Amino acid sequence: MKERNSNFDLLRVFTIFCIIIFHHFCANTPTLFVTLPAEFDENTHFFYDLINNIPGSVSRLALIMDFCYGHFGNGGNLIFMTITGYFLFGRKISFPRRVRTVANILYAILFHGIVLTIIDIFILFVYLPLSSNKSYHPIFNLPNWFSGDNMWYLQVYGLFILIVLPILKLFENKLTQKKHLCLVIALIFINFLSYRKYIPDVWLSTKMENFIMCYYMGGYISRYKVRISSKKLVLYTLIYLAAYFIYEYSWRYSCATSYEKPLQYSYLDVMQPFVCALIFAVLCFMTAVNIKMPSGILSKAAGSLSTSTIGIYIFHYNCIGLSFVFADKFWWHDWSQKGYFIFVILDSLLLMIAGYVIDLFRLLSYKRFETALDDMLARAE
Repeated sequence: MKERNSNFDLLRVFTIFCIIIFHHFCANTPTLFVTLPAEFDENTHFFYDLINNIPGSVSRLALIMDFCYGHFGNGGNLIFMTITGYFLFGRKISFPRRVRTVANILYAILFHGIVLTIIDIFILFVYLPLSSNKSYHPIFNLPNWFSGDNMWYLQVYGLFILIVLPILKLFENKLTQKKHLCLVIALIFINFLSYRKYIPDVWLSTKMENFIMCYYMGGYISRYKVRISSKKLVLYTLIYLAAYFIYEYSWRYSCATSYEKPLQYSYLDVMQPFVCALIFAVLCFMTAVNIKMPSGILSKAAGSLSTSTIGIYIFHYNCIGLSFVFADKFWWHDWSQKGYFIFVILDSLLLMIAGYVIDLFRLLSYKRFETALDDMLARAE
């Protein structure tokens, strides 16, 4: 069993922050609550469009937003998946341990479902009655575990731990280093081809493919002690960032007069979203593997926050839409490009802090539930 590593605690915190920022761009626009400035198109549907849906705009800020949008969501999920492979590959995971992991997820969804319902009711009776043309219908806010949308990662993670992982472990000891590497490369190629095109997303199949790929990739790095020197890692990162921004800027400049970015890049395009996300995930992960974070207050804070990443994930997704409700009512009125960018960063930090504080109560209450579950599993054995 690998010891707790402060680097990976910090990586988890960084990753959940990236995902919160990404989800900000996927939320509804503030047109639900405020009137956008005249330069924004009336058909603007996503926060992301506040930066990008302006014909003739080739701003540096838009390039940064493009990078965040293209990397932080998918790349962040791949990072979490790779961490799972790094720590679970080669380890024996008993059935009770797997049940406890899934139970932890279900309890987190139940706990935060109650919390989010209380927040929804508060919004309904405190904010929305001030405006007669708004409609809001809070129900028991269990994030949709079965639909595969908001909570798709936790759904795939639970199914992976409970069902898929035992099957994969049957073949772990038969892998040589060469076969393991070939398997990782083959899975990357399969995921590249099947990215939302050739394989339908039935039972979250494409996302489970990602999980299996990252499991073996993280396991390979863990088992064979893959290392990259810090100098090379920094060099590779700079080269990639330069290539990405050069590509994005040239693409934007070529269609600056009529901004109609496709929903998905062509597979012939070297900067296809899956490739961008994978490179980002690998660079971040290898940084955590190779660069040792000094112990101290930062490592302790990262360790504490990392234990609540599940709770933060559940909490933030349903609260992003509510964030700009309060922002517009009590504080924020600047929906300009720079103003919005600052709002996203600050609000992401606030959502992390709020989610962490609330999740502390979930962790405390779960100890009693976990004790009861252990007793039940002990009797079953």
